[in-house]
Amino acid sequence: MKKLFALLLCFVLSVSMIACGGNEENESGNTGNGAGESGIEVDVGLLFVEITLPAWLIEFVEELGEFNPDEFSEEHGFDESTLNEDGSFTAKILRSEYNEMIAGLREEIDGGIKEMIGSEFAPYIDDIVADRDYGDVSVHVDRNGYESAFFEITPIIIGLQASMFRALSGDDPAVTIKIIDSTNMEIIEIFKWPEE
Repeated sequence: MKKLFALLLCFVLSVSMIACGGNEENESGNTGNGAGESGIEVDVGLLFVEITLPAWLIEFVEELGEFNPDEFSEEHGFDESTLNEDGSFTAKILRSEYNEMIAGLREEIDGGIKEMIGSEFAPYIDDIVADRDYGDVSVHVDRNGYESAFFEITPIIIGLQASMFRALSGDDPAVTIKIIDSTNMEIIEIFKWPEE
């Protein structure tokens, strides 16, 4: 799967995280993230995965330039795609390709997390530990450095990436991020993404 599609999905999720709901079972017994009209929907079946982008995003893309569903599908290797009556766009891909996309996203997120540790923009980060599905993330910091930072963007970056991964995996996109003092393991702050 091309990175452009993954980036497009990142954009969708960054704008629509508040609208995303919990994991629901649909009529076919498959799971989806229940995002509804405002967000992305993922329907994971046995052989195929359907990803539906909301109408507002398609309208936004059309404003940037012409959106041709057939060309977009061919470029990204979708097996089928449909521009729905409501203006949303549904793409159907093989589950194996979907699994490759998820594995690629996991690698990108893990790489980004490693780059944050002790980075120039956040030198106070000592370690970041996440569970396998990124639902719970602990950021271990030097408390003094963290509290004296002018603007702390780490929870936003981690929250966005983790929520994106969870939504594309068909999970509830909710993420809990704990900022922990590396010295005494005391929790400094807890962030919920998207904000409640």
